[in-house]
Amino acid sequence: TVLFVATRAGIATVTLPTDYPTLARKAADFRAACADPRREYRAAASELHRLLLAPASRHLAGRKRLVVCPDGALWDIPFQALRDGKGRFLAEGVEVVYAY
Repeated sequence: TVLFVATRAGIATVTLPTDYPTLARKAADFRAACADPRREYRAAASELHRLLLAPASRHLAGRKRLVVCPDGALWDIPFQALRDGKGRFLAEGVEVVYAY
């Protein structure tokens, strides 16, 4: 599974530490947890951040806006609600917008 990071400096590819079936399952679990106020979502939010964004942290450092072009199961997750290693929501640090 690969993440493409496009900046003015160019395009970088980052191999993610997971496969698509695992990622799809974790995305579905996170979405379900976000939709049900009785379910715990924090661990899933942190795990998806670790899998999806942490590997690209050097490319994303200092950015003010993150344009997410999700594919497949990733369309179903609210990226704003992902939590970094310090427990902060992604939306607390960057503007998150979506594109096709």
